[in-house]
Amino acid sequence: MNITELEKITKQIKKYQLEDEIIDIENWLRNLNEKRIKNFISLDIYPLNKISKFKFLLVNQEVLNSDYYLEDMMFVNNAKSDVIAGYLSNVAMNKNSLESNYHKEDMKLISNTKNDNIAECLRGVAMNKNSLESKHHKEDMDLISNARSNYTAICLRNVAMDKNSLESNYHKEDMDLISNSNGDVIAECLIGVAVNINSLESNYHKEDMELIANAKNDNIAECLRNVAVNINSLESKHHKEDMELIANAKNDVIARCLGGVAVNRNSLESDHHREDMKLIANAKSYYIAKCLNRVATDKNSLESKHHREDIELISNAKSDEIDSYLIYLAIDKNSLESNYHKEDMELISNAKSAEIACYLYFVAENKNSLESKYHKEDMKRLLDAKDDCDAKEIYNNIIKQYEVQNKKEESNYVTFQEKIDAIHQNAVEYTDGDTTKELNDSVFTLK
Repeated sequence: MNITELEKITKQIKKYQLEDEIIDIENWLRNLNEKRIKNFISLDIYPLNKISKFKFLLVNQEVLNSDYYLEDMMFVNNAKSDVIAGYLSNVAMNKNSLESNYHKEDMKLISNTKNDNIAECLRGVAMNKNSLESKHHKEDMDLISNARSNYTAICLRNVAMDKNSLESNYHKEDMDLISNSNGDVIAECLIGVAVNINSLESNYHKEDMELIANAKNDNIAECLRNVAVNINSLESKHHKEDMELIANAKNDVIARCLGGVAVNRNSLESDHHREDMKLIANAKSYYIAKCLNRVATDKNSLESKHHREDIELISNAKSDEIDSYLIYLAIDKNSLESNYHKEDMELISNAKSAEIACYLYFVAENKNSLESKYHKEDMKRLLDAKDDCDAKEIYNNIIKQYEVQNKKEESNYVTFQEKIDAIHQNAVEYTDGDTTKELNDSVFTLK
């Protein structure tokens, strides 16, 4: 630095009123190299607009050492808003950006952006090392700049900075799908899959992304997203068909029920998965779909020899009420391990009313009844009840007999009849043949 340069520097400091921005003038001057001196002396911004709030940039040693100093200061000064000026100043000081080949174009994009929100997204990618080192940076920045909504810009930004996506073979296509997505929810679902390592390493990523992008509605898109990133599904032979069933689901409820089974390891490892999924896809009602989902994911049922028949009965149930009792019994371990399960399921399925089906279920899952030699007979009596009232009476009598039987098994329990008999025996011994003799309390006291 010579005296002429020093005078020009001093003049610039006064011109832009930078005295308060330089804490240690001696040290600041000492650190000015040739490039910094040239940049500072060449600075010619007037009037100071947005940069007036960021004057520290004008004397920042890192910024002064940049090849882009003069242009960057102009970008900041002419920014559309104070917020965008702040984002530009961030990028102007960022080492990753300054050392890349994209700094100038990125500053220009941020400067010309539609609004503050998109500018923030561009700022994030412009400073991100993963993006700057990839071949996708420029295209990604252009997509974000032209995003149809602020939320889409956020989704694009997140994928543009994700290392897994950037290193995959799907990044460009995924970014295009997100950019053209039909709504914010679908865009969010797409990003969830686009950055998921399980999906990216699978053979299904491209097809799954396209199914989500073309989903009938947001709810189905979310169901597809959940299955597309699930390792259980991705490692199974059923993934492709399951995704297609969900994508073509008749409604959101069925899609959710399908999605629950599609990620369930018990189902995926069973021999029933494919058929169960088809039954759910064709369910006659929302409730039946939910019932089928419950049984299709239950380990007790899947491991039993009754699963196929049970789920078919549930699929064809007369009513939702009867269906509820069928699913409870279809997953009941006591029933499944008994000799009566198949017949009991059929009896409930053929019940005249939901009330009778309820009583049949209570007996069918009752351990005492299942261990009794009268179980089959009791179930048929209930099925043949004249009406709900008759069924209730039959049920109460059946349960009462098990209560008595259980009490008898208790060592200190005496039945009503046994008590009467014992009192009568006390009376006979007390009167000793004299039928007119008055009985006292001792007769009614059982030993």
